[in-house]
Amino acid sequence: MSEEKYPDVIELKLKLRFSARLTNSTTMKKFIEIEEEIYNRILAGKYVDGSLHKIKNSSMLVFRAFNRKPRVRIKDRLIRILEHGWVKESEERIKVFESVPKDIGTPRVMNVLERELKEVKNALIERDIIENV
Repeated sequence: MSEEKYPDVIELKLKLRFSARLTNSTTMKKFIEIEEEIYNRILAGKYVDGSLHKIKNSSMLVFRAFNRKPRVRIKDRLIRILEHGWVKESEERIKVFESVPKDIGTPRVMNVLERELKEVKNALIERDIIENV
């Protein structure tokens, strides 16, 4: 193999499991066909998930990258900021977060939770009224 014929040859070290009779004396060299876009991603140091398989009736190995779509994260819309938390709206859910300090005692924590819950209910009612107008 000469450098002129294959200028962009990468040596890959793969850990493969073979039977005991193959590992003692055999050395194998295989060429793996990789698309140019995936080759550039590998050269850039990025990880590429995919499958490596052999073509039928040939000794050629082919690597096919998985075409995964990136997740599009839509941020939640803030409805109201509470004294100890917030109320947000996503596409599918209404989210309420509450974080009350322990040192105020159990009876006060219960009062804070009741008061905040009433405020959440009022915020949702206001949101519905504003959207329907």
